[in-house]
Amino acid sequence: MQHLDRPRDGAPPPPGKVRVAGPDDATALNALYERCFAPSWKDAYASEILQAMLPLACAPQTDLMRSGTYFAIDGTDAAGAASIIGCGGWTPHSFSRPDHVVAGEGHVRHFAVDPACQGTGVGRRLMAATLASADAKGVTTLHLTASLTAVGFYEAFGFHCVKAAELPVGGVLFPVVEMTRA
Repeated sequence: MQHLDRPRDGAPPPPGKVRVAGPDDATALNALYERCFAPSWKDAYASEILQAMLPLACAPQTDLMRSGTYFAIDGTDAAGAASIIGCGGWTPHSFSRPDHVVAGEGHVRHFAVDPACQGTGVGRRLMAATLASADAKGVTTLHLTASLTAVGFYEAFGFHCVKAAELPVGGVLFPVVEMTRA
Protein backbone atom coordinates (compact mmCIF):
# COMPACT_ATOMS: atom_id res chain seq x y z
CA MET A 1 0.00 0.00 0.00
CA GLN A 2 1.22 3.51 -0.87
CA HIS A 3 2.51 5.46 2.14
CA LEU A 4 0.40 8.63 2.39
CA ASP A 5 3.34 10.99 2.97
CA ARG A 6 5.30 10.06 -0.14
CA PRO A 7 4.37 10.55 -3.78
CA ARG A 8 4.34 7.39 -5.88
CA ASP A 9 7.50 6.80 -7.91
CA GLY A 10 8.02 9.48 -10.53
CA ALA A 11 4.99 11.54 -9.46
CA PRO A 12 5.57 15.27 -9.05
CA PRO A 13 4.66 16.93 -5.76
CA PRO A 14 1.08 18.18 -5.76
CA PRO A 15 0.66 21.81 -6.85
CA GLY A 16 -1.60 24.41 -5.33
CA LYS A 17 -2.80 25.10 -1.86
CA VAL A 18 -5.88 23.79 -0.15
CA ARG A 19 -8.64 26.37 -0.47
CA VAL A 20 -12.34 26.59 0.28
CA ALA A 21 -14.41 25.53 -2.74
CA GLY A 22 -17.57 27.43 -3.56
CA PRO A 23 -20.48 27.59 -6.02
CA ASP A 24 -18.25 29.20 -8.67
CA ASP A 25 -16.32 25.91 -8.80
CA ALA A 26 -19.32 23.82 -9.91
CA THR A 27 -18.13 23.27 -13.50
CA ALA A 28 -14.57 22.41 -12.49
CA LEU A 29 -15.79 20.08 -9.72
CA ASN A 30 -18.12 18.31 -12.16
CA ALA A 31 -15.18 17.75 -14.51
CA LEU A 32 -13.08 16.35 -11.64
CA TYR A 33 -15.85 13.97 -10.56
CA GLU A 34 -16.17 12.72 -14.14
CA ARG A 35 -12.38 12.13 -14.39
CA CYS A 36 -12.30 10.41 -11.03
CA PHE A 37 -15.36 8.27 -10.30
CA ALA A 38 -15.93 6.28 -13.49
CA PRO A 39 -12.32 5.04 -13.77
CA SER A 40 -11.93 4.31 -10.06
CA TRP A 41 -15.23 2.42 -9.78
CA LYS A 42 -15.21 0.47 -13.06
CA ASP A 43 -13.59 -2.65 -11.58
CA ALA A 44 -15.62 -2.59 -8.34
CA TYR A 45 -19.17 -2.11 -9.64
CA ALA A 46 -21.30 -3.61 -12.41
CA SER A 47 -22.09 -1.40 -15.41
CA GLU A 48 -25.79 -1.06 -14.52
CA ILE A 49 -24.82 0.22 -11.06
CA LEU A 50 -22.39 2.71 -12.59
CA GLN A 51 -25.01 3.94 -15.06
CA ALA A 52 -27.35 4.74 -12.18
CA MET A 53 -24.79 6.13 -9.73
CA LEU A 54 -22.42 8.21 -11.84
CA PRO A 55 -24.89 11.01 -12.68
CA LEU A 56 -25.58 11.48 -8.97
CA ALA A 57 -21.93 11.21 -7.94
CA CYS A 58 -20.79 13.61 -10.67
CA ALA A 59 -23.32 16.31 -9.86
CA PRO A 60 -21.90 19.08 -7.65
CA GLN A 61 -23.77 19.34 -4.38
CA THR A 62 -24.86 22.94 -3.86
CA ASP A 63 -25.18 22.69 -0.08
CA LEU A 64 -21.66 21.33 0.15
CA MET A 65 -20.20 24.07 -2.05
CA ARG A 66 -21.89 26.71 0.13
CA SER A 67 -20.81 25.13 3.43
CA GLY A 68 -17.41 26.80 3.81
CA THR A 69 -16.10 23.37 4.84
CA TYR A 70 -15.57 21.89 1.37
CA PHE A 71 -12.03 22.19 0.05
CA ALA A 72 -10.25 22.05 -3.31
CA ILE A 73 -6.72 22.00 -4.66
CA ASP A 74 -6.02 23.59 -8.03
CA GLY A 75 -3.46 22.13 -10.39
CA THR A 76 -3.07 20.67 -13.84
CA ASP A 77 -4.92 17.63 -15.13
CA ALA A 78 -3.37 14.85 -17.21
CA ALA A 79 -4.01 16.85 -20.40
CA GLY A 80 -2.09 19.82 -19.00
CA ALA A 81 -5.16 22.01 -18.47
CA ALA A 82 -5.65 24.07 -15.31
CA SER A 83 -8.26 22.37 -13.17
CA ILE A 84 -9.26 21.31 -9.70
CA ILE A 85 -7.27 18.15 -9.00
CA GLY A 86 -8.81 17.24 -5.66
CA CYS A 87 -11.73 18.07 -3.39
CA GLY A 88 -13.37 16.96 -0.19
CA GLY A 89 -14.81 18.25 3.04
CA TRP A 90 -17.47 17.84 5.67
CA THR A 91 -20.83 19.16 6.84
CA PRO A 92 -22.77 18.81 10.09
CA HIS A 93 -25.37 16.75 8.20
CA SER A 94 -25.15 13.80 5.84
CA PHE A 95 -26.09 13.91 2.18
CA SER A 96 -29.13 11.73 2.79
CA ARG A 97 -30.39 13.51 5.92
CA PRO A 98 -29.86 17.28 5.46
CA ASP A 99 -32.18 18.20 8.35
CA HIS A 100 -30.55 15.86 10.88
CA VAL A 101 -27.69 17.46 12.84
CA VAL A 102 -26.19 16.05 16.05
CA ALA A 103 -23.95 18.27 18.19
CA GLY A 104 -20.31 17.19 18.02
CA GLU A 105 -20.82 15.05 14.92
CA GLY A 106 -20.05 15.69 11.26
CA HIS A 107 -20.07 13.92 7.92
CA VAL A 108 -17.13 13.68 5.52
CA ARG A 109 -18.43 14.19 2.01
CA HIS A 110 -17.62 13.90 -1.67
CA PHE A 111 -13.85 13.34 -1.77
CA ALA A 112 -12.30 13.00 -5.20
CA VAL A 113 -8.72 13.14 -6.50
CA ASP A 114 -7.81 13.26 -10.18
CA PRO A 115 -6.47 9.81 -11.15
CA ALA A 116 -3.27 11.43 -12.49
CA CYS A 117 -2.67 12.96 -9.04
CA GLN A 118 -3.49 9.99 -6.83
CA GLY A 119 -0.56 8.99 -4.65
CA THR A 120 0.91 12.50 -4.62
CA GLY A 121 -0.51 13.69 -1.30
CA VAL A 122 -3.51 15.60 -2.66
CA GLY A 123 -6.01 13.44 -0.77
CA ARG A 124 -3.89 13.57 2.39
CA ARG A 125 -3.79 17.37 2.27
CA LEU A 126 -7.55 17.58 1.73
CA MET A 127 -8.24 15.20 4.61
CA ALA A 128 -5.92 17.20 6.89
CA ALA A 129 -7.88 20.37 6.05
CA THR A 130 -11.17 18.54 6.61
CA LEU A 131 -10.13 17.15 9.98
CA ALA A 132 -8.73 20.51 11.14
CA SER A 133 -11.88 22.33 10.07
CA ALA A 134 -14.16 19.85 11.83
CA ASP A 135 -12.00 19.96 14.96
CA ALA A 136 -12.13 23.77 14.99
CA LYS A 137 -15.95 23.54 15.00
CA GLY A 138 -15.97 21.14 17.96
CA VAL A 139 -16.70 18.01 15.96
CA THR A 140 -15.45 14.95 17.83
CA THR A 141 -17.00 12.21 15.69
CA LEU A 142 -17.00 12.05 11.91
CA HIS A 143 -19.08 9.67 9.80
CA LEU A 144 -18.90 8.88 6.11
CA THR A 145 -20.23 6.58 3.46
CA ALA A 146 -17.37 5.19 1.37
CA SER A 147 -17.41 3.61 -2.04
CA LEU A 148 -15.84 0.16 -2.04
CA THR A 149 -12.70 1.59 -3.65
CA ALA A 150 -12.17 4.30 -1.00
CA VAL A 151 -12.26 2.26 2.22
CA GLY A 152 -8.46 1.91 2.45
CA PHE A 153 -7.96 5.65 2.01
CA TYR A 154 -10.28 6.46 4.91
CA GLU A 155 -8.86 3.70 7.12
CA ALA A 156 -5.45 5.36 6.78
CA PHE A 157 -6.94 8.38 8.60
CA GLY A 158 -8.37 6.42 11.50
CA PHE A 159 -11.86 5.74 10.17
CA HIS A 160 -13.15 2.27 10.86
CA CYS A 161 -15.85 0.25 9.16
CA VAL A 162 -19.20 0.22 10.92
CA LYS A 163 -21.16 -1.83 8.40
CA ALA A 164 -21.64 -2.63 4.76
CA ALA A 165 -24.71 -1.03 3.24
CA GLU A 166 -26.46 -0.51 -0.08
CA LEU A 167 -27.79 2.81 -1.30
CA PRO A 168 -30.85 2.59 -3.55
CA VAL A 169 -30.09 4.66 -6.67
CA GLY A 170 -32.09 4.65 -9.89
CA GLY A 171 -33.53 1.18 -9.39
CA VAL A 172 -30.24 -0.46 -8.37
CA LEU A 173 -28.36 -0.87 -5.12
CA PHE A 174 -24.95 0.82 -4.78
CA PRO A 175 -22.75 -1.12 -2.30
CA VAL A 176 -20.93 1.13 0.18
CA VAL A 177 -19.28 0.97 3.60
CA GLU A 178 -20.40 3.16 6.45
CA MET A 179 -17.42 4.36 8.48
CA THR A 180 -16.72 6.50 11.53
CA ARG A 181 -13.84 8.20 13.35
CA ALA A 182 -14.03 9.36 16.95
